[in-house]
Amino acid sequence: MTIDLPTPTRLDRFVCNEDGRLTQVISFDEVSYRSSVSHAPDGDDLTGGWWHAYLEGRGPEAAMAGKTLRTAELFSGPGGLALGFSQASAELGHRWRSMAAVDTDPEALAVYRRRNGTRYTSTDSAAMLVDYRVTGHRGPLPVRTRDRRRGLAARGRRG
Repeated sequence: MTIDLPTPTRLDRFVCNEDGRLTQVISFDEVSYRSSVSHAPDGDDLTGGWWHAYLEGRGPEAAMAGKTLRTAELFSGPGGLALGFSQASAELGHRWRSMAAVDTDPEALAVYRRRNGTRYTSTDSAAMLVDYRVTGHRGPLPVRTRDRRRGLAARGRRG
């Protein structure tokens, strides 16, 4: 069996445009994505200029509009992974929407919900929310049911 892996993503370059915008070009496979931010030049450090704009709240604007990417996050905390996914989506020209988040820390989950507008959140244990079979190319994987997990926990063993 041969698995063809995609060409790795690479940051090709930053370009400072005449209109005062800094453009980033990212390539994946044979496709290039362009996004730009308003830029106040501060020397030759274009990468630093990109992140300086980001830290000032000037998010990237993509050259083309893509799909809406939807995510559900387990062990979400206050949303660090969501922040990175949001930024990457914007730089690649996609919209991003958090559909659900799970974390046992209610305060962290409240921050996540406010920051991302997530409609469905839960402070239940992620293990208690998953009760299904995972299937792949080679057939179903063994998955313990809730009752089996409770039985193992009651005997003092982890599954």
